[in-house]
Parts: sequence; C-alpha cells; structure tokens
Amino acid sequence: MIWFYLALIGAFLTAAYWILLKKSLKDIDQFTLAGGVFLVSSAVLFIYSMANGIPSIGEFFYIALFSAAISNAAVSALTYYALSTCELSLSIPMLSFTPVFLILTSYLILGEKTSLLGALGILFIVFGCIVIETGKECGKRKNWNWRKGEFLMLIVAFLYSICGNLDKMLIKNSDPTFGTAFEFLIMCAILWSFSVFKEKKPTKIFKENFWAFVVLGLVCSVSTIFINTALQIQIVPYVIAIKRLSILFAVLYGAIILKEHHPARRILGAGIMVAGAIIIAMF
Repeated sequence: MIWFYLALIGAFLTAAYWILLKKSLKDIDQFTLAGGVFLVSSAVLFIYSMANGIPSIGEFFYIALFSAAISNAAVSALTYYALSTCELSLSIPMLSFTPVFLILTSYLILGEKTSLLGALGILFIVFGCIVIETGKECGKRKNWNWRKGEFLMLIVAFLYSICGNLDKMLIKNSDPTFGTAFEFLIMCAILWSFSVFKEKKPTKIFKENFWAFVVLGLVCSVSTIFINTALQIQIVPYVIAIKRLSILFAVLYGAIILKEHHPARRILGAGIMVAGAIIIAMF
C-alpha cells in the first residue's frame, strides 16, 4: 500500500503545480515557462540524487533517457498550450483517460497487466470524467478555445500513456531521481530552443520571474520524487491512475481559487474518480 500513499501525495502536489502553472501562463509563454520549470526541477533532483548516491546505470539507460526526454518535452509544450486556452477544471479531467490508454501501452511496452478489478477502478475514473463533461452547461459552451483545449488534453492523455512507460524504463535503469534529473535538463534545452526560435529571451524572462520558476520547479520535483518512487513499487497503470486524482484537487482549486463555472457537477465527477482510485488501491 505504500505506493498508493506516495502516488496520492504526488497527486496532491501535481494539482498544486497545475494551479500555479495556470496562473503563470498568463504572463509567460509555454516554452519559456516549461523550460524554466524543468531547469529548476532538474537542479533539485540532482541535489537529491547526489545526497542518496549515484545509482548503477542499466543497459537501456540512454535509450530510455532520450526517448523519455524528447517525448515529454513535446507533451509538456502541448499541455501548457492547452491549459492556456481552457479552464483548469475542464482541461485537466481529460487526463483521466491516461490509465485507460495505459492498459494497452504498458502491456505492449513493459508487459504489465492490470487485474479485472484494477481495470474496473480505471473505468470509474473515466466515468467521472464523463460526468464532468456532460450536462446543460456543457451544451451551452460555444467557446472554441475551450473545446480545443479539452481535445488537446485528450491527445496529451494518450501521449502520457506512452511517456509513463518510458519514464518507468528510465527509473528501472537508474533510480527515481538520477535519470529524471538528466531528462528534465534535456527537456529544458529542447523547450528553450523553441523559445529562442520564437524570438523570446528565456534566460532574461527566467531572471525576471525567478521566484515563480523556483516555486513551480520545487513543486514539480517533489511530486516527481513521490510518483517515481511509487513507480518502482507498482505497475504503471495503477500509479498513474492514482496520480490522476490530481484532477479532483485541481477541480476544487479551480472552483475555490479561480472561481470557475459549474463546480458542483465537476466535483461530483471528480468524486467518482476517487471511488475508482479506492477500488484500485484496495484490490
């Protein structure tokens, strides 16, 4: 059960990360913001890893490292863009589909299988998302950006089902923090390259918003430590399913802090997701 509590803490921190990210995207473009966050996160993970000792490197370390870094950099940029176009409590719930996609991708990539009850828990999480996405208020939405943001997050959910397996492969060939520290550093280089191409000045923006980057980077790195440690213990679909409880916290944050619309239905849907997580944890 220790993996469940680790993933749950990671979910809570991930939701805090989303809310901070949503606020920061108002002033900073997604490539510069993502790169700066991963730069700080990389530094934190390096320090943590050095304190715990450098692990032995597996034979697939470099394949996993570059595959995970390139994939996650692309997915992160897409995630940040989707968040900038849609309400938090509408876009983030689409990530609940990741565990469903993981049933297939983790079996194909890592040979991991879910139990029938585990699959049932995952379906509960998806049903909760459907509840959030239905109702009179959803039919009245005419803002294309909102729809586009939700659709992009659905694509992100699928891509994360691949990235999650690559991340676990990286962890298996190092430890929960050492390989990920390098991965985040490479991601920063990739994302800031795009920022420079867009004629932004990432280092200048980083200095001007230093403490915002530090806070986001710290939250990101600590949540990564908890989630990656859980991934060492349990199979990817279950850990990511619990991590997706960040949706529940994000919906609550969106209602309380951002004053987003129609919180009751979205909280109900998020509650159904919690039921799915309990099924996964208990069985």
